[in-house]
Amino acid sequence: MLAEYALGSCIFDIECYTGDEKERRQLCYSKLREIKEIILEEEALVRDLRNGAWSKYVSNYPSKHSDTKYIIEKLRLRKVKAAKATTLPSSHDEWCQEAVDSHINETLNAILTSQKTAENFPGVAEVCSIEKLTIARWLQTHSCSVRLKRNIREYLKYLAVVFNQAKMIKFIDPYFEPTRKDYSNFHDLINAARREAKEPKKLIEIHLKHTLEEAKAKQQFQILSPTLQSANLTAQVFFWTDFHDRYLITDIIGINLNNGLNTDNQLTTWTKLSKSHRNNINDEFKPDPVSKKSLVGDHLLCYKFSLP
Repeated sequence: MLAEYALGSCIFDIECYTGDEKERRQLCYSKLREIKEIILEEEALVRDLRNGAWSKYVSNYPSKHSDTKYIIEKLRLRKVKAAKATTLPSSHDEWCQEAVDSHINETLNAILTSQKTAENFPGVAEVCSIEKLTIARWLQTHSCSVRLKRNIREYLKYLAVVFNQAKMIKFIDPYFEPTRKDYSNFHDLINAARREAKEPKKLIEIHLKHTLEEAKAKQQFQILSPTLQSANLTAQVFFWTDFHDRYLITDIIGINLNNGLNTDNQLTTWTKLSKSHRNNINDEFKPDPVSKKSLVGDHLLCYKFSLP
């Protein structure tokens, strides 16, 4: 559900567009701005190929547009390792091939290039010219929902990159019980969010309905502590007055989960939330430090504690 793209180095190169110098510069600027707005509106990731070598190549290219650095800084880049053990790409076509190989290893939504580069990859459906965005297949087939089975393999298919990239993760499920059999795979989701000691702190929150006394709840949730410690993570657990809906909220995507993250292998539907709805739900499960009332809605915080 979290969209991810690769951008050809060519789209930042004024010389890859047609017309005189002024026309090339104007066309390059208008297409870069259009791409930036689409990607930011969709809250998508951009794959920084070869562990960040792609962004360095683009930033240092002699005929790049003057707004290149500004646009790259606005994008949410995800560094990925080299797709193959070959020499570092040194041309626009070679960087496009790197993106194609990266897509084969791990699926991308699209590889966006100049028209000139796209013509050199006629048999690759994922390669799309940014000069033909209005007819691009990837723009016409995007969906904000997915159908999946409730099992850990399916969950990680859509959430592994989210958990790896997110700085904040909120599991919101009124009926969450870590000792229940159909939540026993929750440890795998925690492991997907693991961080190295040198990485910035990552906040994990679990929000559920108040059904247990605090001492009993603390005892029940200790089952998660070893996994959190192993993954170099801490978590806060919040118990609220009655609520019913289930969500996953992160700083990069929000998802309506319908049936939560239990693993009974039944079919379910996940729906991606708009940015405004994601922010609103985030505040719905954020307590005022004085009143303990949620910043949005009428939930009251009964108690909270940290793990491990």
